[in-house]
Amino acid sequence: MQQAVVLGIILLMIVLLLTQKATLGWIGLLIPCVLILTGISSPAEALQGLTSDSMFVFAGAFVLSEAFFQAGLSDLLGEWMQKKLRKIHHESLILLIICLISAGLSSVLSSMGVQVAMMSLILALGANLKVSKTKSMMAIGYAATIGGTMTLMGTPLNMVGRAAYENAVPGDTIGLFEISAITVPAGLLMILYFCFIGSRFLPDRRESEICGLQQRQVPKQAKFKQVLTVILFCAFILLIALDGQKGIPDTVVTSLAVILILGAFHVLTTEQIIHSIRWDILMFIMGIQSLGTAFSSTGIDRTLSQYASRLFQNGIPEHMLIAAVFLIVAFITQFLNNSGTFGVVLPLVLVLASSLNINLKPVMITAMIASSCSFALPIATPTFPMLAEEGDIRFQDWFIQGMPLILIGFLACVLFVPFFWPVY
Repeated sequence: MQQAVVLGIILLMIVLLLTQKATLGWIGLLIPCVLILTGISSPAEALQGLTSDSMFVFAGAFVLSEAFFQAGLSDLLGEWMQKKLRKIHHESLILLIICLISAGLSSVLSSMGVQVAMMSLILALGANLKVSKTKSMMAIGYAATIGGTMTLMGTPLNMVGRAAYENAVPGDTIGLFEISAITVPAGLLMILYFCFIGSRFLPDRRESEICGLQQRQVPKQAKFKQVLTVILFCAFILLIALDGQKGIPDTVVTSLAVILILGAFHVLTTEQIIHSIRWDILMFIMGIQSLGTAFSSTGIDRTLSQYASRLFQNGIPEHMLIAAVFLIVAFITQFLNNSGTFGVVLPLVLVLASSLNINLKPVMITAMIASSCSFALPIATPTFPMLAEEGDIRFQDWFIQGMPLILIGFLACVLFVPFFWPVY
């Protein structure tokens, strides 16, 4: 009976994610509530994810991301870009600079915020930018999405993946920059392809003009606050990356200290700190962790493993296994938002690794990367329709430009994931 309830929860979660009838936060709260009411988990077991280290790391990352914009650092970057881009007349080089900055910022900041800020800058540059809005808007969308794959801080689904992995493999984790060994080279190759090859086949339907979206109004901040934000930002990344080393503060202490310092020096108000944290993502992570605990306590993981083992041969070549996982996830993510896709495929990933008695990390990382490869359709990423409207980007443009990028991600995973993280 308990196994049937857990399977029912998983089925309901998948339906809600596919139909987008409920938010991630609502789904995350629903899962532990059902587990508690049915007696499958105690309140302490169902809500234990709230006190995990990952929760505090993610909260610190969200707050720092907001501080970057509120302190006016995005404006400083915009002013620098205006000076540099006006001097460059080669279209591919302009696109490359736009992509590198967008990807770099999105690797550690909210990709949605980066896209909005970069779009405002491009519209403000207008005719001074020697490239059409069709190409520049698509460059922002692709580069910010690519940048989100480069670190665990870049996109919420990476945070969900790390939390799920820690719950399934106690004592181990996925490092902040562990996936960068694959995603950074692959991401740079995607950017180079778009800027120097793909963009040449993209029509210039709308000339750049000084109109459209107004730039985000950010109050002028003291230089001290900007310097403090940069120092805290660098310190946060360094301390999280060195977590576990002797003499290094615990991740919880680091995250709380950063938030307290930003509030104490009025870089962010209390309201801004509260609103900057993606509570829906944190609640979804908590729900996934409580579901993972129920998987084990009810024995459902062992039951599903017996059935799942029939779908794949034991000893299947690891490159073929990674290819199958990538293709399944990449197909789903074209129609569903990235985090939602990962939530749908996460139970499959956990069961697959358990049933074949293989290492979970390479399968999990492949699913994380594939979930972000939503390049072929302007559906899965919320800001893509906005960029499409501003740049007059059409449905077929996304497909033609996106398929080669997905192919690059596919080859990178198939060739290099088993090399860095052996499947068997």
